[in-house]
Amino acid sequence: MLSDILDRLERKYPDSDQLFRPTVSTFEPTKAIATVGNINTIPGYHEFWLDIRLLPRYDPDDLIVYAKELGEKWEKRTGAKITVTVEQRTRSGKPSDIECPEFRALRDSISSVVGKEPETVGVGGGNTLK
Repeated sequence: MLSDILDRLERKYPDSDQLFRPTVSTFEPTKAIATVGNINTIPGYHEFWLDIRLLPRYDPDDLIVYAKELGEKWEKRTGAKITVTVEQRTRSGKPSDIECPEFRALRDSISSVVGKEPETVGVGGGNTLK
């Protein structure tokens, strides 16, 4: 299920933007709760988190709806009870104006101290689904 969900998210949100590092939206399983203590028992309950960094062109509300739809599909397919909850949701702000006086002053100050032009990069909005 997790592999399928990751594949589907990457296909649904494929765009890249060279302003960002990484240049694409990312979908990473970052946490799972141990529900059995030994290695030879299939757990009856499993819980995991996805850390999602979505490029600003995508709406995080749409992603949440889509994740819940995927959970429902897997619920019907397997008979398991699947719940998708939002642990954290942030929406990216609008890109900064790199030609405004404040940004130019900061860029010029960095250049004069460090001796090279700073690189302008963006950070996507963070979402954590459980």
